[in-house]
Amino acid sequence: MFSSAMILFFLKVTFSHATFKGLVLGMMLLKLVTIIAIQLTLKVFS
Repeated sequence: MFSSAMILFFLKVTFSHATFKGLVLGMMLLKLVTIIAIQLTLKVFS
């Protein structure tokens, strides 16, 4: 059986790691969306 302290520690570690991963993924998604938007506007205005 897991102790509550172990579970709390595990959740803390996974949450902080997930937050960092989420930030990186968010930045990558933002870049991707920006690139797609630029390409679409270039297609529309060309």
